[in-house]
Amino acid sequence: MLVGGCHSGAGGETTPPQDAGATDAPVAQHDSGLQDAPGEAPVDADMAPPMPVPLVVDLGGPKLTAPRVVTVSFSNDDPTLLASLQSFDDTITTTAWWTAVTSEYGVRQGAAGTHVVLPMAAASGYTDSVHGGDSSVRQLVQAFVADGTLPAPDAQTLYVLYFPAGTILRLDGISACAPPGGTGWHDSVTVSLPDAGTSTDVAYAVIPRCQSDLGAMTLAASHEIVESATDPSPENAPAVQMTDPAWLAFGPEVADVCVAVDTNLSTPVGPYLVQRSWSNASAQAGHDPCVPVPAGTPYFNVAPAMGTEELGLSVGQSATFAVYAVSDGDAGTWQVQPVVTNGSSSLLVTLDRTTVAAGGHALATVTLQSAPTLGPTEVYGFVSQANGATYARPMLVQAK
Repeated sequence: MLVGGCHSGAGGETTPPQDAGATDAPVAQHDSGLQDAPGEAPVDADMAPPMPVPLVVDLGGPKLTAPRVVTVSFSNDDPTLLASLQSFDDTITTTAWWTAVTSEYGVRQGAAGTHVVLPMAAASGYTDSVHGGDSSVRQLVQAFVADGTLPAPDAQTLYVLYFPAGTILRLDGISACAPPGGTGWHDSVTVSLPDAGTSTDVAYAVIPRCQSDLGAMTLAASHEIVESATDPSPENAPAVQMTDPAWLAFGPEVADVCVAVDTNLSTPVGPYLVQRSWSNASAQAGHDPCVPVPAGTPYFNVAPAMGTEELGLSVGQSATFAVYAVSDGDAGTWQVQPVVTNGSSSLLVTLDRTTVAAGGHALATVTLQSAPTLGPTEVYGFVSQANGATYARPMLVQAK
């Protein structure tokens, strides 16, 4: 889900300032099997080991195990663009990309649905809510299912609603396409079928027209389609989600959490662009957790010492801990910098070095300088950059 989860950009997209004066301090060889980076001397042998990447979990909600995508559009939209979007929806759940991003969660290939152009122009604006508020989007879906305009849904149906340029969409008051919104969302809604009013739940996805080029549209749609399949009712009956609190600033679902770690998220599928998505298997193997992984590119990042990903600090209190450099290939050296979400002045985060290599580490010091202004938590992270690639590791401070 995008809107409300700040998905229009990744934390790693902010290029951190370079610390030209930083020097390399001694680095420990850790008894977990990590090797010291070349030229680095060992320090404390009892340092806590690196924390593994957390995994998404299946919370037991329903899934669309063989989704049938129904493309829904309006009579005043661009017919050429719509034809391409309809073709995309017809085929995307049968591709190798789909298998890569869904198969480990019990979702298999889907089947082509139908295309419905609603017999009306889109209104100037629509609302939606995942918290029980006003929703003209849900009312629209319910009305067109009830009168038979939309095909009667079953347990595998997903209505993907494409709204034309100029239509303003808001989710719980947050505008799509403008910060802090994003480029789409999804949920489920209870509808009454034409046959004597039998009620059922159906998944739907909302794709605003933030950009009018095909690549931007399919990138947004792929994000929502994969999340609709693995977590069609994220608020009321959650299925596959991340539960680690440090990773939730961008949202809990499989496409969301990749925005927190990787900035190179688009990949081509034929003439379309789609988003890479979270894989527990890849994360557990020490690779980039967002698949498909680009060929020939080593993954590099940092991992905080165990027990430090979520710190509890009082105002004025500091904590110092190791941040380990990890890679699945020959990544050489890279730059690592702390970034505090939204530039908050409540946190001061420093590193004793800004250049690392796999097997080495930096020492981070985090100080809660003042009470957080937006709730009891502050989100920050460490951003690793080299050769045009950027990865990030989110972290969290809980004010005591």
